[in-house]
Amino acid sequence: MKKTKNLTPFYAVVFSIFIVFAIASIMVFFHYNQKEIENNAQQVVKDDVDSAAFHTNSIFELQYDFLQGVADYLGDSTDTITADLLPLIENISNSNSLNLIALIGADGNAYYSDGPESNVGDREYFQASFAGEYALSTPIVSRASGKTRIILSVPIRHEGTVIGVLGGSYDIDSLAELLFDFSSGETGHYILSTRDGTVICTVPSSSSDEAEEESEAGTDSADSKIFTLSANDSLFDIYNHLVTVRSTTYIDEETGKKTSFSATAWKDDYENGRSNLVTFNLTTESYYFCYKVLGDADDASSVLNNWMLCYIVSVDDAHEDYSTFTAYQTRLFQVLAAGLLVMLLVILIATFRKQKSLVHFAETDLLTGINNKKTTEEYIKLWLADEACFGTQAFLMVDIDHFKGVNDAYGHAVGDIVLSKIGQGLKNIFRESDIIGRLGGDEFGIFMKNASPEIAVEKAEQISQMVCSIRVDAHPELLPTVSIGVALFPQHAKNFMDLYKKADSALYIAKNNGRDQYVLYDIRTME
Repeated sequence: MKKTKNLTPFYAVVFSIFIVFAIASIMVFFHYNQKEIENNAQQVVKDDVDSAAFHTNSIFELQYDFLQGVADYLGDSTDTITADLLPLIENISNSNSLNLIALIGADGNAYYSDGPESNVGDREYFQASFAGEYALSTPIVSRASGKTRIILSVPIRHEGTVIGVLGGSYDIDSLAELLFDFSSGETGHYILSTRDGTVICTVPSSSSDEAEEESEAGTDSADSKIFTLSANDSLFDIYNHLVTVRSTTYIDEETGKKTSFSATAWKDDYENGRSNLVTFNLTTESYYFCYKVLGDADDASSVLNNWMLCYIVSVDDAHEDYSTFTAYQTRLFQVLAAGLLVMLLVILIATFRKQKSLVHFAETDLLTGINNKKTTEEYIKLWLADEACFGTQAFLMVDIDHFKGVNDAYGHAVGDIVLSKIGQGLKNIFRESDIIGRLGGDEFGIFMKNASPEIAVEKAEQISQMVCSIRVDAHPELLPTVSIGVALFPQHAKNFMDLYKKADSALYIAKNNGRDQYVLYDIRTME
């Protein structure tokens, strides 16, 4: 049957596309918003490193200024560096944050503020300062105390000639506390290293404390390794271990694109004193790793240019300030998604009901509430072509006797009442699977599926009785009757049009025989 086009699937597709588009738009918004959060968090990390670098540079500048002031005073006071100057050095040491101060003569003999003496003539920092430069050592084991220290040194000049070296030193722990006292309570982890990757000192943090506990417990995770570095460890060795565990990426500042990162690229950054922020994806967590050269980039002679400041912080910790906003984002997304789905369901249900109503009106005779002629014929044709159609099918054509006279005598309103009551009566007599329709003004057709001739005749009798029982309150004298023609498929016809003609022939006989009766088509007498 060529039914009225059902638009429900079309609406479903349209609204589904709309919902997908809306959800996709929300997800894109959240994606870029999350990207903005990530960019902001990374910028905060970079700003933290810049602040730490400025703080570190300031401390070293102050210490060099202090040492140079003392060296100038000593150079103006004497032309020879001897142990006789130690009382002065001891007083100076007590008034400064340096752990140890040493006077070093031209022969390399060092006189320390805490008493022991040693010869440091072979040390690079001594040779550099005796040549007239500021010097800063890598972590070295002190010959005087046996502790690992960092040594700052400046030349002592007398009348323009270097006569010795003044050195000040920090042990590693004291240096870390001095440089990174501002990081107390922060979740990040600071590391000072040289450009060749040698670790100078690190700052304890809650993350490193946990990693040390893991290490003591025998756990050798990638996360614990990055937080248990000590002086003279190699950052590059640790990095080489990490990149075999998870991929590593960074944002190229020139292109702004995320790029895969290698140990070679990292070493190249270090060697050239470039700053960068890398994302490590470790076994249990992701980390930002930001590094920056200390010293003055415009001053090639800056003593701190060989040092790099590194800051490591977990991505979750870096995003902590945005966690509440992110939670609200998630809730908003859930509410919007649920609202859109509910809206879709409501619209689909309403559309389905509306479509069903439209289809009903398109297929139904509004006066009687049964199928109209076109729908009736199409349903019958579909059934006859269906594989489920087998055995005998019956078609009953019903015509109201003298219906024109009813309309003329009582009016069309009364005629409509009779038609409506007949339509309702037919629905009460036949099965839901049977096809009932109004074929014309006073003509009805009933197609009975898989019905025997006996049942068809029985139903024709029920129709006659039902019509005879119809009464119109205002006109009790009105006694309607019907004539009925019955034809069978496939006994009497091979298709619907032929079946219709055979039933119409039987109806014609019923009318000619006096009406108010039914006639079953007889192939022997009616052809």
